[in-house]
Amino acid sequence: MTPKSAAVVSSQWRRPALGCLKLNVDAAIFEGGDAIDIGEIIRDSEGVILTCWALKVTGGFDVLTTELITIREGIRLAIDLGCPLHEIESDSLLAVHAISQPQPFSAIASIVQDIIFLISSAGYGSCQHILLASNMVAHDLASFAIHSLVNKVWGDSCPYFISKYVIVDFQQ
Repeated sequence: MTPKSAAVVSSQWRRPALGCLKLNVDAAIFEGGDAIDIGEIIRDSEGVILTCWALKVTGGFDVLTTELITIREGIRLAIDLGCPLHEIESDSLLAVHAISQPQPFSAIASIVQDIIFLISSAGYGSCQHILLASNMVAHDLASFAIHSLVNKVWGDSCPYFISKYVIVDFQQ
């Protein structure tokens, strides 16, 4: 079973449906670095932050692999935290396309299969593409991870450096 995917053309983050949760993910690659930097956030239908995190994953990967690893790790953490996701959003059109139209013999097939399995087994909703402008909270969390020496998880709170984007998102 292949997860549904759709292109979203809004330039602002949109709240999930009433009673639903949304995961937004983004990745950053520091040129010449030996790690990828991940920023992710789970919010409810009111836009309230349930949790967010900034992580480093050791390894040097191409952009598509990096974005897929980011989506996979976000889903894994959501499962570990017991968060039933209705939507997963990424600003990587290539990654969303790879998930919605998997190629079984491609170099990324195993990561895509992991994502599809996790989404399906957890009963999660669709993986969608959004514009970077709609994903600034996750983007800033990933940028934070570049400069952080440790992984950081915020539960039920808003780190100061993403507050400007969270406020804008609340104003919709």
